[in-house]
Amino acid sequence: FEAQDDWRAFSLALANTGGYNIALGYRSMRSNTTGVSNNVIGSFALYNSTTANYNVSLGEYTLYNATNGSNTAIGYQAGKAITTGSSNSLLGNNVGSTTLATGTGNILVGTSSAVDTPTASTSNWLNIGNTVYGDLSNHRIALGNGLTTTTAGVTFDLGSVTDSMRLPK
Repeated sequence: FEAQDDWRAFSLALANTGGYNIALGYRSMRSNTTGVSNNVIGSFALYNSTTANYNVSLGEYTLYNATNGSNTAIGYQAGKAITTGSSNSLLGNNVGSTTLATGTGNILVGTSSAVDTPTASTSNWLNIGNTVYGDLSNHRIALGNGLTTTTAGVTFDLGSVTDSMRLPK
């Protein structure tokens, strides 16, 4: 620590009444005031959160703007676009970093910012590597590329697959 460093530059710099938090990393949870039970590892992780509770944020810039709780984000910038969304699970670098903001109950797994929800407010969406999609509220899944919805009344949708399919013997 050097004299010219701003005292607020470090983890949990503004913590007032929040408790049971773990924050490791330059400016991680910097804005927290009353949030509790957050586990954060990574520079700037959960940075703008003041009151969020029960988040797990592992990786630089994960859940950077999240103000709500019960999100799990693992990987560089995972969940960076989330603001008030809650109960989301994100795994992979940049996953959920461009679109998902207010949706809840989403599961996103992949390796790029292309793995996200169709809209900022989408809830209960599954996206695994932009190949396997699911509407978790209606228990439907679909295979394809770049899908933004599943077909109503179809439990397993292969509608976007244009090549052959092999069934088990």
